[in-house]
Amino acid sequence: VRDWRPTVAWLLLAFAGAAGVLQQQPWAAPEVGNLLFAAEALTGLIVAGMLLITGLTFSRDYNVEDLDEFGLMELRRAARRAAHLDVPHRANDYVLPGVGLLVVLGGVALLPRLYAGPNGVELVDYTWTLLLLGGVLQLVISQNLLKIGGGLLLLALGLQMLYVARSAAVGLVVLALLDVAMLVLALTIAFLCGLLYGRLRTLDVGEVYRQGP
Repeated sequence: VRDWRPTVAWLLLAFAGAAGVLQQQPWAAPEVGNLLFAAEALTGLIVAGMLLITGLTFSRDYNVEDLDEFGLMELRRAARRAAHLDVPHRANDYVLPGVGLLVVLGGVALLPRLYAGPNGVELVDYTWTLLLLGGVLQLVISQNLLKIGGGLLLLALGLQMLYVARSAAVGLVVLALLDVAMLVLALTIAFLCGLLYGRLRTLDVGEVYRQGP
C-alpha cells in the first residue's frame, strides 16, 4: 500500500496480536499474562499514535495562500519534478511486493517447523517469524521514511517475540526494557521524519538521492 496511513493501522494490529500471544503464554501466574497484555497494548497505542501524529504533521499538503516566496519556489520545483515522473500505479510496481508477500507467507508456514521445540510448533513461533519476515519485506519495498520506521518497529516487535519463544526464563524487566526501546525507536523515527521534511518537504527517501549538488 503506497499510503502511510494503513501502515499505522497494521502496526497497531501487530502490537495487539503480540499482546494476545503474550497473554496466552504459560506464565507462572495468570496475572503476569494480563500485565504483559496491558503493557504491550499500551506500547502499541503509543507507538502507533506517534507515527500517526508524525505522518499528519509532516505529510500535509501545501496551502498556496500561506506560502512565502521560498515556499512557492519549492512548490514549483516539486511540480516540475512530478511532471517528469512515470505514471503511478503501474503493474510492475506491485511485482516485488506481491512476490515478497508470497515469500513471507511461505516462510511463516515452513520455517517454524525447522526450529520447533519439544512441544511442537507453538503460536509464538509463527508470531515472531511473521513479524521478522514482514518487517524485512517492508524495509525492502518502502521508499517513505514513515513506512521504513514501521518496518523497523515490526522487526523490534519480532525480536521481542523471539526472546519470549527462545528464552528459558523470560525476565519481565527485559520485556519492559524492550518496550521502552520501541518507544525510543518511534521517537527517533519521528525526529528523522522532521529533519527530512524540514529539508526536502517530503518523507520520500528517494528524494535524497535525486537532489543535485
